[in-house]
Amino acid sequence: TSLPLGAFDILAPTDGAIPAGLPRRLGWGTNQWSETPGQDWQVSSGVPWDYVYQYITYEWYSDPGHWGGNFVGRFAQQAWGKGYIPVISAYLILGLPTTCGESPGCYAQKLQNAGSVSKYLAALQMAATEAKGSKPVIFHIDPDFYGFMQQNKYSSNAANPDDPSSYPVALNVPGYANNLAGFGQRVVDVIHSAAPNALVALQARKWPTNRDPHTVTAAEVPGMARSTAAFLQAMGGDRADLLFVEWSDRDSGSGLRPWWDTTNLNLPRPTRAVLWENALAAAAHRRLMLWQVPAGNMNLNNTCDHYQDNRAAYLFSHPRDAYDSGVLAVMFGGGASCMTSPATDGGFIAAQGAIAYNAPAAPSGLAVLGSAGATVTLRWNENTEPDRAGYRLRYQQGSGAAGTLDFSRANRATLLRPSAGSWQISVAALDAMGRASAFSAPVSANTTAGAARVLVPVARRP
Repeated sequence: TSLPLGAFDILAPTDGAIPAGLPRRLGWGTNQWSETPGQDWQVSSGVPWDYVYQYITYEWYSDPGHWGGNFVGRFAQQAWGKGYIPVISAYLILGLPTTCGESPGCYAQKLQNAGSVSKYLAALQMAATEAKGSKPVIFHIDPDFYGFMQQNKYSSNAANPDDPSSYPVALNVPGYANNLAGFGQRVVDVIHSAAPNALVALQARKWPTNRDPHTVTAAEVPGMARSTAAFLQAMGGDRADLLFVEWSDRDSGSGLRPWWDTTNLNLPRPTRAVLWENALAAAAHRRLMLWQVPAGNMNLNNTCDHYQDNRAAYLFSHPRDAYDSGVLAVMFGGGASCMTSPATDGGFIAAQGAIAYNAPAAPSGLAVLGSAGATVTLRWNENTEPDRAGYRLRYQQGSGAAGTLDFSRANRATLLRPSAGSWQISVAALDAMGRASAFSAPVSANTTAGAARVLVPVARRP
């Protein structure tokens, strides 16, 4: 089946359940927070953000004093106190002894050391214990680790590249296999056990199959997503709560990543990323979190902390595309120093976030252009919100019951009325998430005839 979605047809609706405690709509967030009163950007923006995220590294565990003690607990508590859902991106395996770099070979070596495995799990347990509470917290586990391990199997032409069980792991925990699949399952269970309020998310990367969804045909994209989903499911994804995805970790204006064509005519383009994400969500039966989205916009000057990018603007203009593909949240933040942050973008993300959370304004200028017989033609001033999706006309004859009809983004419509008489008509705006504005002031229109009625026979098949 095919579901029309924005500029393209997407494969199918996702059936992943929305975890308890998360908004049942698209949410937004950033990595801009502070414990210091008056210095929290999200709070100061005045936008009712849903999420806030923060990295932790292995140093947090090995040298807790450097982080001020109980860092994860403090982060979670301050987020809950401000009305946000805390997201903890745990980059632990890179700093796990023995240091040997960032590569699948290095990670495989660490996982064959029983002491290293024990320390890794102890660090996760400590983080989860600090975040234990009555409100949800999301643990985002080692964003590059899963992708590296699957990519290594594709690069070595392994017979079953989507099966992680061929990697030996010195896990030595009863009930779990001593391989990468068992390790991944244990990771999820440790967090759930230590903090029942915690949701666990694995990172799905686009590149583990050594192909890029932006360089292959559209027909190949779902198969790539299914391969990634299969690997993650075997590594604990079947007991995890969410998957994380990423569009890029650098602003395009920095020259470090290519520009995407937001007209969706050429590759790389947003609709191709959303196609892959929807196929992933459908295969894994999980909802997605779009994380670390570049924060740049086209009004910046391409200097440090002020690089241009066009993807934030695209997401604010196409939130329904993201949500219907399986994405529950969009979180903005630079993936390296000098990248634009929501605090250095000139106010763009704060302004767009305010629009995203507010219902649209009531349309103005509603006027009757003419009426003839049973029809009334109307026009109104077009709303300027970037996430506007359409309009709703409300009509009522005398004291009779009111009815409504929804229309597209066009600011002109022709109504066909069933009976002659005087009608009161008003218009409301709809945004991409289904929120409606107040109705405009009504206008009066007269019809001189009723619409012809046609009886259509209905055959019932047993």
